[in-house]
Amino acid sequence: MAKKYYWLRLKDDWFNSKVIKKLRKIAGGDTYTIIYLKMQLLSLKNEGKLYYEGVEDSFEEELALDLDEDIDNVTVTVSYLQKCGLLEVISKDQYLLTEVPAVTGSEMQSVFLKQIDDCGITITESQVNSIYDCGGYFAAGADNEIYEAKAVIMTVGMTTTREIEGEARLLGCGVSYCATCDGALYKNKDIAVICESPKFEDEVTFLAGLANHIYLFTPYKETTLQYDNITHFNGLPASVDGDKKVASVTFKGEAIPVSGAFFLKDSINPGVLLSGLDMAGGHIIVDRTQKTNIDGVYAAGDCTGRPYQYAKAVGEGNVAVHSVLEYLKEHKDN
Repeated sequence: MAKKYYWLRLKDDWFNSKVIKKLRKIAGGDTYTIIYLKMQLLSLKNEGKLYYEGVEDSFEEELALDLDEDIDNVTVTVSYLQKCGLLEVISKDQYLLTEVPAVTGSEMQSVFLKQIDDCGITITESQVNSIYDCGGYFAAGADNEIYEAKAVIMTVGMTTTREIEGEARLLGCGVSYCATCDGALYKNKDIAVICESPKFEDEVTFLAGLANHIYLFTPYKETTLQYDNITHFNGLPASVDGDKKVASVTFKGEAIPVSGAFFLKDSINPGVLLSGLDMAGGHIIVDRTQKTNIDGVYAAGDCTGRPYQYAKAVGEGNVAVHSVLEYLKEHKDN
């Protein structure tokens, strides 16, 4: 079998980012920075995920063993990365380095992209915020566009961020995942924005030009946004509150009155994307043909459950495509 190589791509200003500069200024900071880099390299084969297997008494101790580093130094590094939103706890035995999936790759990726290009397939780089079952066809909302299709294959990966109380219940009643789609509805109003990565701050800027005031909540400490109508909080709200529509968000026990709440994040729970989709343990339930409980909707990859591996995702994707082709043949006259 041919050897597979992975690469880690750092931005040219990586060492000049505020988070890394602050880390290096801490006593022993250069050691912590090296540990962070070693953690990224360790996570490459798992798309940024680190696993605790119970070999040692804690995740930090086991990580120190894997990295061959001092336990105290690893503990400080892990604590700092969590405070800055660079390391998230997915479960008691699974952790995610949040920036790694965007800066890693492998030779396999290049092969897949070449196959896509050879088949004449067009990739539209937009984030889908909602899918509607319209009876006979589906409508997917992405940014300001609506895409219609007779069938859907959901390959949305795993949602690594926890859902906030009230987020799903008030979706469409003040909760939105799309700033450009729904921002105009909140012109001159006070809103909450839960921004889970700095890469979404352009959307926050867009909202700042419409809203009266924005209460911005981020898992990371520092932001480049400097607007008079933005109040920044480091941390996420405990809940989005309201009876039939959003009325407030609760942060550290205090209710902050708002008319809407925007969630800006990489992935949206599939059950929220498509109403009525059967889920179990955060995964989409499928049969051996990758079919979900909704006719015309199929799913493949990490979103259907463990193991979270390329081989499984590719195999399920292949099955899902063939199942969709059969489905379209059966419904070609509809």
